Amino acid sequence: MSGDAPHGSPPPPAPDYDGADRWIRTTVVRRGHPMLFDRAAFSDGIEGASAGYGLPQESLRSFLRSVHLVHVKKTSRVLRGRAAEHVADYVGGRSLLDLARGMNYSPYMVARLVVETVADLGGRGGRPGQAVAAAGGGGAAGGGGAAGRKAVTEAMREPRRMLGDPAVVRPEYQASEPPQPQPPSAGGGGAVPPLSRLAREVIQAMEADPLYGPKQDWESRSVGIEYEERLERDLRSMGECSVPDCLLGCSVGSVRFGSIRVGDMMRLFPSSFEFSRKPFP
Repeated sequence: MSGDAPHGSPPPPAPDYDGADRWIRTTVVRRGHPMLFDRAAFSDGIEGASAGYGLPQESLRSFLRSVHLVHVKKTSRVLRGRAAEHVADYVGGRSLLDLARGMNYSPYMVARLVVETVADLGGRGGRPGQAVAAAGGGGAAGGGGAAGRKAVTEAMREPRRMLGDPAVVRPEYQASEPPQPQPPSAGGGGAVPPLSRLAREVIQAMEADPLYGPKQDWESRSVGIEYEERLERDLRSMGECSVPDCLLGCSVGSVRFGSIRVGDMMRLFPSSFEFSRKPFP
C-alpha cells in the first residue's frame, strides 16, 4: 500500500506538541535537567525527544532555547543579587560549571558574571582603564559601563588571550588562582606558561553550555537568516510580495501565543501554519 512506511517499519509518531511543551518546560527547564550542562547529553536528549514526540530536532532546540531564555530573564535578578556569594564560592574552589548546576542557570552566563567581578580587564585587550564594574554593586577601579561590558564580551570570546594570565585577576581575588610554576630560566626552551584557572574554567563552562555563548549566537543568527530567505522564496513562489503591504490591527511584536511570539511559532513549527493564496486587500 502506498501509505505504508518502507520495508515494514512503523510509521512515524504523530506530532505531540503538548507533550513536547510539558517536557521542555517542566522536565528540562524547571528541574534543571543535566542536558543543560553537557552538550553531548543535550544532543542525545533532543534526539530522543524528536523520536518520542514526532517533532524535528531543529524545532525542539529552538523551542527549548526560547523557553529557557524566559527562565534566564526571570531569574537573572536573583542571580546578580547573590553575586557576592557565588564569587566567594568560586574563590573557595567551587567550579563555574558546578555553580551553574546548583543555580539551574546557564554555565556561560555564570562564567560571565564571575569574569565581570574578578577580572580587571583595564588595558588588556582594550583601552587603558577599561576595567569591569563588580556585579555585586560596588564600583571597580577604572569604571565599568558600556566599555566594560564590551571588554567582558571580548574576553568571553577569547578567554585564552584575555584571561590566560593569572595577573588579570584582581588582587582581592588572587586566592582563587593556584600557585604558578616558576618560569624557565633564560635559554630553557621558552615553555608556554599554563593558563589561569579563570581561563580554564571559562572555557570549560562555554564548552558545556548547549544554549548560550558566541558559537550559539552565531548559529542562531545563521538560522534566522536562513528562515527569512526561505520565507521570501515561499512568498514569491505564491505570487505574493516578499514584504506584504497591509495594515495590521496591532503591533506584530505584541501578538503572543503563551510566552512565545507567533513569529517564533511559525519558525518552530512551520507545518502547522499554511499561507493563504488569497491576495492581500
